[in-house]
Amino acid sequence: MYHVPNDKRSKSSAFRIYQSVRHILWEKELINISILDIYHESNIARTTFYRLFDNINDVLEYQLEIYFNEYMELRKNENDKILFFFNYFDMHSDLIYIISTQCEHILYSVMNKIYDNSNEYLISIKIGIFTSLLCCWVKNKKKETPFEMSNITKKLLSSNNIINIITEI
Repeated sequence: MYHVPNDKRSKSSAFRIYQSVRHILWEKELINISILDIYHESNIARTTFYRLFDNINDVLEYQLEIYFNEYMELRKNENDKILFFFNYFDMHSDLIYIISTQCEHILYSVMNKIYDNSNEYLISIKIGIFTSLLCCWVKNKKKETPFEMSNITKKLLSSNNIINIITEI
C-alpha cells in the first residue's frame, strides 16, 4: 500500500521514485529490482521510499491511479472517448505496457477502485481489450497515430464486429 501525503514534497519524491522505477524496468524485470537500484537511480533514501511505499508494486499502483483518475476527469468533456483514450495514454503508454506485461494485477486493483467494484467481468473486458491494444501499439513503436488507433478500435469494436470476433475463437 502507498502512503503518500498530500504535500508537494512527498508527491515530488513519489514521482521521482516512479520515474526511477519506470526507467529501471526497461532494463530489469520488476521482480529483480531492489530498493538500492531505486536509490542509485533517484538519490532518494530508503527511509523516504518506505515512508511513501511498502514495496515497488505500490509505486506503480500509485502512479497508475493518478493517471487513471486524471484520465477519468478529463474525459468527461470529450465527445470522442476512444480517440481521447489513445491521445491520453499515448503520453503514458510505457507505464501501461510495463504493468500489463509484468504485473497485470495492479491494473485490476486500480480499475476496481476507479469503477468501485461495479462489475468485475466488465472491468476484465476493458482491461483486456485496451491494454492489449496499447501493448500492441507500443510493441509496434506506435506507427499509427492516436487518431488511427481510435478508428481501428472503433471498427473492431463495432456492435456487428465484436460478436463475430469473440465467436471466431
